[in-house]
Amino acid sequence: MHRFIGVLIISSILMGCASTASAPTPIPSVRPAPPATPTFDPIARIQAAFTTPGNEYAPVTGFPAQPQTVACALPMYTPLQPDGTSGGTTIPASCTTSVQADADHWIVRFTETWDSGIFRSVGDTGRGSFQHTWEFTLDHQGTIQTRRHFGQFPPQYVHSPFDPPQTPRP
Repeated sequence: MHRFIGVLIISSILMGCASTASAPTPIPSVRPAPPATPTFDPIARIQAAFTTPGNEYAPVTGFPAQPQTVACALPMYTPLQPDGTSGGTTIPASCTTSVQADADHWIVRFTETWDSGIFRSVGDTGRGSFQHTWEFTLDHQGTIQTRRHFGQFPPQYVHSPFDPPQTPRP
């Protein structure tokens, strides 16, 4: 009988402890949430940094200065003609500027999309729309951390800044 009472008392104590257990305390995240709005204009910061003509990232200066998609015309150059003129033309396209935030960075993308039936580089395969994207990662202070570009060969690169300029022959 004494054992039964002892077991009953211990069971009551354990049940009482279980019912008064507090809710788990959340562990704070190590990564701070990104600010709702940057303290700088990430698009303007990038476009200002790449204004030098001939730079492989120079095409971003022609994109919208706000996150949006607009119709645009991509320049495509051909070699200089003997008379000194260029046979350059433009290709109709859409140009998209987008800004995305994660816990550590702002990611800005400039994407151009064009019809592959109008322009394709040697080796490009597929049909429909082609795209090329220039992507930049900025820290929360506005410093460009990384940059890359990817996708199909863009029309702007047909006349490469690495080719020596051609001069007309007399």
